Amino acid sequence: MRPTLATSRVLFAVAVVVVAVGSAFIVRFGWQLTRLEVISGILALGALAGSFAVADPVPMTDAAIKRDEMLSQFAVFVAFLAFYAITAGSDVSPFNEQVRQAVAFIHGHTYIDAPQSFLEHAQIGPYSYALHPPLPAFLLMPFVAIWGMDTNQAMFSVLIGATNVALAWILLGRLEVKLNARIWLTLFFGCRTILWSETLFANTWTLPEMTAVTFELLALIELFGAARPLQVGVYAALSEVQPAGVEIGKGRCSLRGC
Repeated sequence: MRPTLATSRVLFAVAVVVVAVGSAFIVRFGWQLTRLEVISGILALGALAGSFAVADPVPMTDAAIKRDEMLSQFAVFVAFLAFYAITAGSDVSPFNEQVRQAVAFIHGHTYIDAPQSFLEHAQIGPYSYALHPPLPAFLLMPFVAIWGMDTNQAMFSVLIGATNVALAWILLGRLEVKLNARIWLTLFFGCRTILWSETLFANTWTLPEMTAVTFELLALIELFGAARPLQVGVYAALSEVQPAGVEIGKGRCSLRGC
Protein backbone atom coordinates (compact mmCIF):
# COMPACT_ATOMS: atom_id res chain seq x y z
CA MET A 1 0.00 0.00 0.00
CA ARG A 2 1.42 3.38 -1.04
CA PRO A 3 1.34 6.44 1.24
CA THR A 4 -1.61 8.68 0.49
CA LEU A 5 -2.09 12.42 0.68
CA ALA A 6 -3.81 11.81 4.02
CA THR A 7 -0.66 10.14 5.37
CA SER A 8 1.38 13.26 4.72
CA ARG A 9 -1.32 15.52 6.15
CA VAL A 10 -1.30 13.58 9.41
CA LEU A 11 2.49 13.82 9.63
CA PHE A 12 2.44 17.58 8.95
CA ALA A 13 -0.29 18.02 11.57
CA VAL A 14 1.76 16.03 14.09
CA ALA A 15 4.73 18.30 13.40
CA VAL A 16 2.60 21.40 13.99
CA VAL A 17 1.32 19.98 17.30
CA VAL A 18 4.85 18.99 18.41
CA VAL A 19 6.17 22.49 17.71
CA ALA A 20 3.19 24.22 19.35
CA VAL A 21 3.17 22.10 22.51
CA GLY A 22 6.96 21.89 22.75
CA SER A 23 7.38 25.64 22.27
CA ALA A 24 4.79 26.31 24.97
CA PHE A 25 6.79 24.19 27.43
CA ILE A 26 10.04 25.87 26.39
CA VAL A 27 8.59 29.36 26.92
CA ARG A 28 6.88 28.29 30.16
CA PHE A 29 10.15 27.17 31.73
CA GLY A 30 12.17 30.09 30.39
CA TRP A 31 14.26 28.04 27.97
CA GLN A 32 15.42 29.31 24.61
CA LEU A 33 13.84 28.53 21.25
CA THR A 34 16.12 27.74 18.33
CA ARG A 35 15.76 28.51 14.65
CA LEU A 36 14.91 24.93 13.75
CA GLU A 37 11.77 24.79 15.88
CA VAL A 38 10.47 27.87 14.11
CA ILE A 39 11.56 26.64 10.67
CA SER A 40 10.04 23.19 11.14
CA GLY A 41 6.78 24.72 12.36
CA ILE A 42 6.57 27.03 9.35
CA LEU A 43 7.37 24.18 6.95
CA ALA A 44 4.79 21.89 8.54
CA LEU A 45 2.05 24.52 8.64
CA GLY A 46 2.72 25.67 5.07
CA ALA A 47 2.86 22.14 3.68
CA LEU A 48 -0.30 21.14 5.56
CA ALA A 49 -2.19 24.11 4.17
CA GLY A 50 -0.79 23.55 0.68
CA SER A 51 -1.76 19.88 0.69
CA PHE A 52 -5.44 20.80 0.74
CA ALA A 53 -4.99 22.59 -2.56
CA VAL A 54 -3.89 19.30 -4.14
CA ALA A 55 -6.54 17.04 -5.60
CA ASP A 56 -6.42 13.27 -5.96
CA PRO A 57 -7.36 12.15 -9.47
CA VAL A 58 -9.75 9.21 -9.84
CA PRO A 59 -8.39 6.76 -10.74
CA MET A 60 -4.95 7.50 -9.35
CA THR A 61 -2.28 8.19 -11.95
CA ASP A 62 1.38 7.26 -11.76
CA ALA A 63 2.23 10.94 -11.38
CA ALA A 64 -0.14 11.28 -8.40
CA ILE A 65 1.30 8.15 -6.76
CA LYS A 66 4.84 9.51 -7.20
CA ARG A 67 3.72 12.90 -5.79
CA ASP A 68 2.23 11.25 -2.70
CA GLU A 69 5.41 9.25 -2.12
CA MET A 70 7.66 12.31 -2.39
CA LEU A 71 5.32 14.36 -0.18
CA SER A 72 5.36 11.62 2.45
CA GLN A 73 9.17 11.64 2.45
CA PHE A 74 9.18 15.39 3.05
CA ALA A 75 6.51 14.99 5.75
CA VAL A 76 8.60 12.44 7.65
CA PHE A 77 11.61 14.76 7.46
CA VAL A 78 9.63 17.75 8.75
CA ALA A 79 7.95 15.76 11.53
CA PHE A 80 11.26 14.51 12.88
CA LEU A 81 12.96 17.85 12.33
CA ALA A 82 10.32 19.31 14.64
CA PHE A 83 10.60 16.47 17.16
CA TYR A 84 14.40 16.50 17.34
CA ALA A 85 14.59 20.30 17.40
CA ILE A 86 12.12 20.50 20.30
CA THR A 87 13.87 17.79 22.31
CA ALA A 88 17.43 18.94 21.54
CA GLY A 89 17.35 22.19 23.47
CA SER A 90 19.54 25.18 22.71
CA ASP A 91 22.71 24.14 24.54
CA VAL A 92 25.88 24.12 22.44
CA SER A 93 28.38 21.35 23.15
CA PRO A 94 32.01 22.48 23.47
CA PHE A 95 33.02 19.16 21.86
CA ASN A 96 32.67 20.58 18.35
CA GLU A 97 35.66 19.11 16.56
CA GLN A 98 33.82 19.06 13.24
CA VAL A 99 33.01 22.79 13.32
CA ARG A 100 36.64 23.54 14.18
CA GLN A 101 37.79 21.32 11.31
CA ALA A 102 35.42 23.05 8.89
CA VAL A 103 36.77 26.43 9.98
CA ALA A 104 40.30 25.13 9.35
CA PHE A 105 39.39 23.93 5.86
CA ILE A 106 37.86 27.28 4.97
CA HIS A 107 41.06 28.99 6.09
CA GLY A 108 43.14 26.68 3.91
CA HIS A 109 44.76 24.35 6.43
CA THR A 110 44.03 21.07 8.21
CA TYR A 111 45.20 21.76 11.76
CA ILE A 112 42.53 22.93 14.18
CA ASP A 113 42.19 25.17 17.20
CA ALA A 114 41.90 22.44 19.85
CA PRO A 115 41.66 23.55 23.50
CA GLN A 116 44.10 21.38 25.44
CA SER A 117 41.82 21.06 28.44
CA PHE A 118 38.91 19.15 26.94
CA LEU A 119 39.11 18.37 23.20
CA GLU A 120 40.99 15.21 22.26
CA HIS A 121 43.34 15.64 19.31
CA ALA A 122 46.72 14.66 17.91
CA GLN A 123 49.48 17.12 18.77
CA ILE A 124 52.31 17.28 16.24
CA GLY A 125 54.75 20.02 17.10
CA PRO A 126 52.82 23.26 17.49
CA TYR A 127 49.82 21.98 15.51
CA SER A 128 46.69 20.16 16.68
CA TYR A 129 44.89 17.75 14.35
CA ALA A 130 41.41 16.24 14.54
CA LEU A 131 41.18 12.50 15.20
CA HIS A 132 38.02 11.73 13.24
CA PRO A 133 37.41 11.51 9.46
CA PRO A 134 36.64 14.82 7.75
CA LEU A 135 33.29 14.15 6.02
CA PRO A 136 31.10 15.90 8.65
CA ALA A 137 33.45 18.90 8.47
CA PHE A 138 33.06 19.04 4.68
CA LEU A 139 29.27 18.95 5.08
CA LEU A 140 29.47 21.73 7.66
CA MET A 141 31.56 24.05 5.50
CA PRO A 142 28.62 25.98 3.92
CA PHE A 143 27.26 26.73 7.39
CA VAL A 144 30.66 27.62 8.80
CA ALA A 145 31.23 29.95 5.83
CA ILE A 146 28.24 31.95 7.13
CA TRP A 147 28.45 31.64 10.92
CA GLY A 148 32.07 30.67 11.52
CA MET A 149 32.80 29.30 15.00
CA ASP A 150 29.29 30.33 16.05
CA THR A 151 27.89 27.49 13.92
CA ASN A 152 25.67 25.33 16.11
CA GLN A 153 26.83 21.74 15.58
CA ALA A 154 23.79 20.48 17.50
CA MET A 155 21.39 22.04 15.03
CA PHE A 156 23.32 20.52 12.14
CA SER A 157 23.07 17.16 13.87
CA VAL A 158 19.30 17.59 14.13
CA LEU A 159 19.16 18.13 10.35
CA ILE A 160 21.21 14.96 9.81
CA GLY A 161 19.04 12.97 12.23
CA ALA A 162 15.79 14.03 10.56
CA THR A 163 17.32 13.22 7.18
CA ASN A 164 18.23 9.74 8.42
CA VAL A 165 14.66 9.01 9.48
CA ALA A 166 13.35 10.20 6.11
CA LEU A 167 15.90 7.96 4.39
CA ALA A 168 14.73 5.01 6.52
CA TRP A 169 11.18 5.74 5.34
CA ILE A 170 12.37 5.70 1.73
CA LEU A 171 14.24 2.43 2.26
CA LEU A 172 11.17 0.76 3.77
CA GLY A 173 9.24 1.88 0.71
CA ARG A 174 11.85 0.31 -1.56
CA LEU A 175 11.44 -2.91 0.44
CA GLU A 176 7.68 -2.73 -0.28
CA VAL A 177 6.75 -2.87 3.39
CA LYS A 178 3.02 -2.36 4.03
CA LEU A 179 2.06 1.19 4.98
CA ASN A 180 1.12 0.50 8.62
CA ALA A 181 4.33 -1.44 9.22
CA ARG A 182 6.30 1.25 7.39
CA ILE A 183 4.91 3.93 9.69
CA TRP A 184 5.58 1.96 12.88
CA LEU A 185 9.06 0.88 11.84
CA THR A 186 9.95 4.48 10.96
CA LEU A 187 8.68 5.67 14.34
CA PHE A 188 10.68 2.94 16.06
CA PHE A 189 13.82 3.87 14.14
CA GLY A 190 13.47 7.57 14.91
CA CYS A 191 12.22 7.41 18.50
CA ARG A 192 13.17 4.06 20.04
CA THR A 193 16.74 3.47 18.86
CA ILE A 194 20.00 5.15 19.80
CA LEU A 195 19.53 7.44 16.78
CA TRP A 196 17.49 9.87 18.89
CA SER A 197 20.06 10.29 21.66
CA GLU A 198 23.03 10.29 19.28
CA THR A 199 21.34 13.05 17.25
CA LEU A 200 20.81 15.17 20.34
CA PHE A 201 24.31 14.70 21.79
CA ALA A 202 25.78 16.24 18.62
CA ASN A 203 29.36 16.12 19.79
CA THR A 204 32.75 15.12 18.41
CA TRP A 205 31.94 11.41 18.51
CA THR A 206 28.22 11.20 17.68
CA LEU A 207 28.06 13.47 14.63
CA PRO A 208 30.42 11.28 12.54
CA GLU A 209 28.29 8.29 13.52
CA MET A 210 25.14 10.04 12.32
CA THR A 211 26.69 10.93 8.97
CA ALA A 212 27.81 7.32 8.62
CA VAL A 213 24.19 6.22 9.00
CA THR A 214 23.17 8.72 6.31
CA PHE A 215 25.42 7.18 3.70
CA GLU A 216 24.69 3.63 4.82
CA LEU A 217 21.00 4.28 4.20
CA LEU A 218 21.74 5.94 0.85
CA ALA A 219 23.73 2.86 -0.19
CA LEU A 220 20.86 0.55 0.79
CA ILE A 221 18.28 2.72 -0.98
CA GLU A 222 20.36 2.61 -4.15
CA LEU A 223 20.94 -1.14 -3.75
CA PHE A 224 17.21 -1.84 -3.55
CA GLY A 225 16.46 0.67 -6.30
CA ALA A 226 18.41 1.19 -9.50
CA ALA A 227 21.43 -0.60 -7.94
CA ARG A 228 23.97 1.38 -9.95
CA PRO A 229 27.39 0.02 -8.94
CA LEU A 230 29.16 3.39 -8.87
CA GLN A 231 26.57 5.03 -6.63
CA VAL A 232 26.41 2.04 -4.28
CA GLY A 233 30.20 2.01 -4.02
CA VAL A 234 30.50 5.75 -3.38
CA TYR A 235 27.81 5.76 -0.67
CA ALA A 236 29.21 2.63 0.99
CA ALA A 237 32.74 4.05 0.92
CA LEU A 238 31.62 7.34 2.44
CA SER A 239 29.78 5.51 5.21
CA GLU A 240 32.78 3.37 6.05
CA VAL A 241 35.20 6.26 6.52
CA GLN A 242 33.08 7.47 9.43
CA PRO A 243 33.76 5.99 12.87
CA ALA A 244 30.44 4.24 13.47
CA GLY A 245 32.05 1.72 15.78
CA VAL A 246 32.04 1.34 19.53
CA GLU A 247 34.06 2.79 22.38
CA ILE A 248 34.03 -0.01 24.92
CA GLY A 249 36.20 1.84 27.38
CA LYS A 250 33.70 4.69 27.61
CA GLY A 251 30.67 2.42 27.67
CA ARG A 252 29.29 3.80 24.41
CA CYS A 253 27.62 1.93 21.56
CA SER A 254 26.74 2.98 18.06
CA LEU A 255 24.00 1.98 15.65
CA ARG A 256 26.16 -0.98 14.65
CA GLY A 257 25.86 -2.53 18.06
CA CYS A 258 27.86 -3.02 21.24
